[in-house]
Amino acid sequence: MAQTVHVARAEDLDAALATLGLGVPRAVLVVVGGAQTLAGARLDAVEQLLAAVVVPLCDELAAAVVDGGTDSGVMAAMGRARAAAGGKFPLVGVVAAGTVVGGGDSGEDATVAEPAELERHHTHFVVVPGTEWGDESPWIVDLAGRLAAGSAVAGLLVGGGDIAAADVANLVGAGYPVLALAGSGGAADRLAGEDRPAVDGVDGLANAPDLDTALRRVLR
Repeated sequence: MAQTVHVARAEDLDAALATLGLGVPRAVLVVVGGAQTLAGARLDAVEQLLAAVVVPLCDELAAAVVDGGTDSGVMAAMGRARAAAGGKFPLVGVVAAGTVVGGGDSGEDATVAEPAELERHHTHFVVVPGTEWGDESPWIVDLAGRLAAGSAVAGLLVGGGDIAAADVANLVGAGYPVLALAGSGGAADRLAGEDRPAVDGVDGLANAPDLDTALRRVLR
């Protein structure tokens, strides 16, 4: 069963990580991207790629993965991939209290019309203040930096829309490189395609076999 902590302020994050037993510095991969928009065959392909590349690599590097933690899109794929491949690394979901079922300290109702379930294969959850989708975005980047504690932090963008674009901006703004996976749709395709806009800090992966090499480069 996943361990869960609630935080009220950014200053609480270090104590929250210690409570979760995540106080040891390690490389961190932040996975962001499509939630409801990543589905069907494309989602299945992403899950297989994560299981084949990301899970064994994170175990090899003793890295952690941080994402949005809900049972949808790339976050669901990440959880299922870790379980299917027998991953041992910490998989930490950061969720805004008002967007998930039972997200409040007392399990009160969410504030969004269609709250999400937590993805059951995650190992840890950090519940942060927020009443709208995307409120968790700056917290994800902050927590990743604190968890890394000087080790490498990088982002992986898979599909995604406006919230994912904000996630990328937050990662790049913090000085972390981002890899955008071509063929996964949405924001990732726009940033990884041949006609991609020049965005400092974001590298496009032309195809899936590039992923292992690219991740090793940014997480070492």
